Amino acid sequence: MKVHASNIATLLGAELVGEDRPIKGPCTLDRPLPDHLGFINRDSAALFERVAGHTQTLFLIPSAADVTFAPPHIRMPNPRGAFARATSLFVFKPEAGISPTAYVHPTATIDPTASIGPGAAVGAFSIVGADTEVRANAVIGPRVRIGRGCLIKSGAVVGDEGFGVDTDENGNNIRLPHLGGVVLGDFVEVGGQTTVCAGTIEPTVVGDYCKFDDHVHVAHNVVMGKNCILTAHAELSGSVKLGAGVWLSPNVSIAEGIKIGDDTMLGIGAVAIRDLEPNSIYVGSPARRIRARYENPPNAQKQDVP
Repeated sequence: MKVHASNIATLLGAELVGEDRPIKGPCTLDRPLPDHLGFINRDSAALFERVAGHTQTLFLIPSAADVTFAPPHIRMPNPRGAFARATSLFVFKPEAGISPTAYVHPTATIDPTASIGPGAAVGAFSIVGADTEVRANAVIGPRVRIGRGCLIKSGAVVGDEGFGVDTDENGNNIRLPHLGGVVLGDFVEVGGQTTVCAGTIEPTVVGDYCKFDDHVHVAHNVVMGKNCILTAHAELSGSVKLGAGVWLSPNVSIAEGIKIGDDTMLGIGAVAIRDLEPNSIYVGSPARRIRARYENPPNAQKQDVP
């Protein structure tokens, strides 16, 4: 599909000011290109002056900007967020269907609009929802339910056994079965080489719009609310509970059974060994609270974990 400036305005529900021209892709403010899309995220006279001569570039600019601007533009309350939405028009999307080299268990259910990539595997009794993309060599274990609009990146493992060990009468280590599976909500993203382990009896649960970076580990029976962000090398031990809107920075570690309140952020390398309050920023090992995260927390009416 060819993209025009008017298509972007329609997607964003906003008005195009200036010429409706073809748009080939995104560009940066450091290198504005003709027939490309850029954004200015703050009302800065210097920024507007810098790009004023690029009259063949489409810009997303702040709604409140008090400026007369020559290039074609669209005013948005959050230009950066609008830019993220608009650039989705240029993302390659694989055709729906199952790759000939993928494996899908006969009892699994794949929505006709979903895409299962080369070398991927989908286990018994699993469900892959509408418009979900499972990329090459990802593994979906048994009893996994994936919502709509999700992205499972290459090499991710969702629903394989968690790490549960006991001992037999001779003192030898034995593995405990994990039969609970995983439930991913809608619009969840799971990064490459990330693992989301199956629950033991009840499922591991991930709320809508949660986004996981590469190399994240979510252990068995974790339950998290919507809109959580887990960045690279974050580690959640078994039965951890995250409220809505929690942010885990790189190398965060959370001990077994800990509860993290809504809208709380943990800084790089923080280690949570006790329950943490909502709407707070924690740093260090053990994690200590330094201040509130938001003046008006997005999940203030809830302020609880699942």
